[in-house]
Amino acid sequence: MKIIFSRGYIRAKKLRKVIGKGYIKSIDGLRAIAVLGVLLTHFGLYKSGWLGVQLFFVISGYLIIGILLDEKKTDNPISFLLKRFYYRRSLRIFPLYYFYLILMVIVYKFFIHDLTSLVSKMPYLLTYTYNLIRINPEFKYTELVNHLWSLCVEEQFYLIFPFLVFFLSKENLKRMFIFILFFSPIFRVGLYTFCRTNNYTDLGVGDIIYVYTPSHFDAFVTGGLIPLFSLNKKINSQFTMFGFATLFVLSGVINAILLKENYFTNLGYGIIGVKNCQYLWSYTIANFFFASIILVLVSEQNSKAKNLISKLLSTKIFTSVGKVSYGIYIYHWVILHFYFIYIRNLTFLGFVLYFLIVFGVSYISYHLFESRFINLKGRHFKLIKNSHSKNNQKT
Repeated sequence: MKIIFSRGYIRAKKLRKVIGKGYIKSIDGLRAIAVLGVLLTHFGLYKSGWLGVQLFFVISGYLIIGILLDEKKTDNPISFLLKRFYYRRSLRIFPLYYFYLILMVIVYKFFIHDLTSLVSKMPYLLTYTYNLIRINPEFKYTELVNHLWSLCVEEQFYLIFPFLVFFLSKENLKRMFIFILFFSPIFRVGLYTFCRTNNYTDLGVGDIIYVYTPSHFDAFVTGGLIPLFSLNKKINSQFTMFGFATLFVLSGVINAILLKENYFTNLGYGIIGVKNCQYLWSYTIANFFFASIILVLVSEQNSKAKNLISKLLSTKIFTSVGKVSYGIYIYHWVILHFYFIYIRNLTFLGFVLYFLIVFGVSYISYHLFESRFINLKGRHFKLIKNSHSKNNQKT
């Protein structure tokens, strides 16, 4: 065990060089909140943890758009910047993702004895298109890979947005982002109408809207508005966050009252809800609320809200979880499957035990497996000039 932690310490020192000076600890803390929400929902203790995935999308939008905008300012050709981006993203995302798919083949073969179900989905999982086949009326989920739909959404975001950032002028990019903010809700309405016309159930409609990539383009864009418009320098972040927090809470309360639900079990944001047009407004309100929190954390203005939230999210417990949140998200379903079989303690203390197991596996995976690839990110496609780059948060 000492060997694991000593190797992890050595690699952590190397990783700090890869991350860069612009690393913001509290963003990792925010990732921890996001992944904890997901785990609580899948464990069965809370119903609004789906918002954690939404938070991940907004964080990705902020970080990726910021990085791309910074690198666009350098003296490197666009073709080089695109190769650099996909090289670095591949090293961070692909190794663990494809390792998990290999692991699932073994699990389904020897423990679940239903390899056919997994194999039928494998072409879509391998190509990050698993989320797109949900619209098929005959689609059936394959349990231990269900959660990979969100990684498909992320990958499709990576496929499209670098071209928008690099090939559009800043003014046209701003216009494009404003367009997407309106387009995504309209897309969700259109998809809802299509599904209703084809007699999908409420559950089916909500699920299809939830997993389709254009439904979340506005989440990425909302996070990207901060670096694109330099909002961290221009607006009162504390006032903005309180405003969107109020809107978020009030909207949830009203929705819970109309649906006669217990607000505290799901904050009025039930997962894949379609009643009261939740598919239209809940995504948008949540996106802006989460972006406002990020804005507070990265704002150049000092405020009580920034100091308090940054201090909390920068604590060791939150940053440690946030750094391995990708692994936690990847591994948590398969661990939960065996937890339900062999341990079956579904209390809060049971969740603590489950979380510690997931965290332990993810920690070891990060330091002994993932970090080997992360450390390769700085070896090739080095920027010719990077004096303007400030957004080096590890993604």
